[in-house]
Amino acid sequence: MKLYILRHGTTDNNVNNLINGRNDIDINSLGIEEAKRAKLILQDIKFDQIFCSPLLRAKHTLEIVNIHKYPVIYDERLLERDAGVMTNRNVNELDFDLWYKINIGTIYGGSESFDDVIKRGNDFLNEIKKKYKDNTILLVTHAGVMKAIEVILFGYPGIEEVKKWNYPNGAVQEYKI
Repeated sequence: MKLYILRHGTTDNNVNNLINGRNDIDINSLGIEEAKRAKLILQDIKFDQIFCSPLLRAKHTLEIVNIHKYPVIYDERLLERDAGVMTNRNVNELDFDLWYKINIGTIYGGSESFDDVIKRGNDFLNEIKKKYKDNTILLVTHAGVMKAIEVILFGYPGIEEVKKWNYPNGAVQEYKI
């Protein structure tokens, strides 16, 4: 399977360095331009299936990118990490050593643990690997899910390495699975 993963375009929260979590906010004008650039990168690729987070920022990004009107399945397993009480807080308030630690329970007053994001990402990937093993797939999702997928595909390299992984808004990652 060939897997492409697109992070949604920029939102006002991204610009203001605020944690989006499950906020259902739209992309801004910069996010629209990022989606248009991603469209140019993806326009010549034939996708057998597209999966998208049901959050507005991902859906709007996909609407711009999906010029060939490929079939889309909205899957809640691609939702951004539930940030609980950290939603709309400044990113600098996070303890990233805790945020990306594995083998711990719920953190930050109801925030979804990194383990939980990895678990639902793994469930999703296992399902699509069976159903679409010889296909080309596009996922439109969020940075937290992208980090979890990297861990699933390549193993957990430790907190310091995970903290360095960066997926700019509108970025496209490509994998052969």
